[in-house]
Amino acid sequence: MNVAGTLKTTLSALAVLVIVHAFVVFKLHGASSFRRHEFLDHRHQDGYSATKTSSQRFVPVVVQSEHLSSSPVYLPEALRYPVYTNASQASQINPKGSCCEMASLKGKVPTPKIIQCDGICHTERACKDPLYPFKSQEEATFFREKKWNATNLPQLRIKCKEMNRLLHPPFRWCQQWMVADSANHTENYVDTLKGEIIDQSKLERHNHKNIDPLQANLPPPGCSRTSEGGGSGPFQHLTLFPSAKLAFCGIPKISITQWLQFLRFTFGAKDYQSFPHAKPDIKLMRFDRLEEESQVKILNDPEWKFAVFLRNPAERLLSAYLDKVNGKISRDRDHFKFLYNMTHTPTFEQFVKAIAKNRTDFELGSRTREKLGGVDWLTDPHWRPQSFSCGISEFLPRFSFVGSLDRIEEQARVLLQEVGLWDTYGKYYHKAMKVDGTTGGICSLPPPVLRVDDELFGFLQLPRETNDTEEGGYYRHSHHSTGSQSKLDEYYTPELRSIVEEELYRMDVKLWKMIENEEDLISGSELALKISGQCKARAFEFTTHE
Repeated sequence: MNVAGTLKTTLSALAVLVIVHAFVVFKLHGASSFRRHEFLDHRHQDGYSATKTSSQRFVPVVVQSEHLSSSPVYLPEALRYPVYTNASQASQINPKGSCCEMASLKGKVPTPKIIQCDGICHTERACKDPLYPFKSQEEATFFREKKWNATNLPQLRIKCKEMNRLLHPPFRWCQQWMVADSANHTENYVDTLKGEIIDQSKLERHNHKNIDPLQANLPPPGCSRTSEGGGSGPFQHLTLFPSAKLAFCGIPKISITQWLQFLRFTFGAKDYQSFPHAKPDIKLMRFDRLEEESQVKILNDPEWKFAVFLRNPAERLLSAYLDKVNGKISRDRDHFKFLYNMTHTPTFEQFVKAIAKNRTDFELGSRTREKLGGVDWLTDPHWRPQSFSCGISEFLPRFSFVGSLDRIEEQARVLLQEVGLWDTYGKYYHKAMKVDGTTGGICSLPPPVLRVDDELFGFLQLPRETNDTEEGGYYRHSHHSTGSQSKLDEYYTPELRSIVEEELYRMDVKLWKMIENEEDLISGSELALKISGQCKARAFEFTTHE
């Protein structure tokens, strides 16, 4: 055989091997995982590899001397240790005077009572630059806060009361599809369309059109102005990342604290490790507080991507009980007992049965409104249904990314890659300490002190040494801080399971079952087609007749 013939035979054999390998990968991992391999082929840098699987972790960034010098090697501003005026200041964890009122708020709001928690610490720009945390005047103008007064605030309160009186959303799931134009529009929706294929490219055009939160069957944006807990409305926890045009739905008990800390990390806030919930820069990024014009633009602008992570409903409820009702903080325990008119901390069974007593009405503004029980709009956000959050029950197709807390390590990384936040912030994120102490202490933590050869593990990424049973000082995502996942069998009886999954959180369970085995992020559009026959019929109608 000549050389050409030998080469031809060799190449043919190699081609066969490649085809066989691809077939084996497909059979072993399934179509979903096969698509992930293709996706990751284009993301092999910065810790990714073309052969990466879900069990492998991001390779940490190793701190080099150039990161710590005045050289132009990039390091996020939040990680650059603050410069203090003298050595004695630098030797203290929280130097006197290191916290300040945010420059943009001076003279506009009352002076913070606890400057460590209600101010910004270790961040000079926040103290001096009235644009902080925004990057430009244009950005600051777009995100300006709506001004409430003696005329429009009572009007808002009436609207919130009217919608809250319904107690539950109607669960239309795809309201923007229902009002979309169609030459052959009909109200006679069918329950199922078996075998019909929806053109996703055509459907995409309708996911971010015709969305008006004031016309939806939801409490309107701004209800958190009338109530910070129950009755706060669905948009209370929709948080905005301006630089990435990411609208993140941070549901309580689903790593919301970590996402708020990461948002502050992108601002350059050097106290980003601190307890974030009272920080004034975070409040400026609440969708609920914006002018209506900006809210409608964000909802209908395809450049803005919406994302949410969901959690096993039974696990989330148990986590809320262990943390807020029967946790270490007496203030939380006493608050629950007051709301539900109890003289003692309830058992988990008593807790479930207390919130299972459906209310028939409410009085908005009454501090004891929740003692009537019920899981509805007025329920404490920590155990309010996930599907009530951020407009999910009406505008599910608006969410480009829906993920699972069980797979948040990989899925959060992919999400941040998609919106352009991973290479600039995500892979550098570093959680250096877990501190117990006074309120002031956890509110004003300085940035970690970095040294050459330190490893930056990245946002929500676990250290390589961490195993399934040890937290190693870092947040264990799929188990949360209360370890509730491992306690399900201990706390749940068959009766309680039935109450939680079939009565209280039936819609949450439907959503969860659709994503719990998904290794990849899934779109809200795909979920809407699965969860609602009407949504599928409507989508087929207007994508077929365009």
